[in-house]
Amino acid sequence: GPEAGEALVQHPGVDKVHFTGSGATAKKILGNALSTLKPVGLELGGKSARLVFADADLDAVTPEALSGIINLAGQGCINGTRILVQRPIYADLVERVSAMARQIPVGDPMAAQTVVGPVVNDTACHRILGVIEQAMANKEGRLVAGGERLSGDLADGYFLPLTVFADVDNGTSLAQNEVFGPVL
Repeated sequence: GPEAGEALVQHPGVDKVHFTGSGATAKKILGNALSTLKPVGLELGGKSARLVFADADLDAVTPEALSGIINLAGQGCINGTRILVQRPIYADLVERVSAMARQIPVGDPMAAQTVVGPVVNDTACHRILGVIEQAMANKEGRLVAGGERLSGDLADGYFLPLTVFADVDNGTSLAQNEVFGPVL
């Protein structure tokens, strides 16, 4: 908790701190490290992008484009969850990625056919759904796959389909803020 983090940052035997998390906590860490001029490295929810140029092999790029939201159901600090695509291939790649996203099996991580398991808990599930709802309400992009909590046998779990937005303006919250879930 916060007490342990504060003790680590202030301890004279700790020479450097690297923190991954929220901006609010980072400010506290920086404040505590200031008195000793202790070096601090921060990773605060960046939006890792993949670049795809017109000469790319789209058969190879398509599964790679989805890997950031497949890996750990998109819950990784450095997962590539944003794609910047050169215009001549944009429409083709959007179609390929959204079609493949709809085919990726989501479910029980112990089942052999499952590729994507649940998100970590109910709070995360609701937060991710809130980001999706806000992006749609604010017209931050065009939803081309997923977007809703899975139903049926998976309704009682924290299962979300791979969700893909297209035509997202770089100035929007969806483009700039890490979702930390299966949203591309």
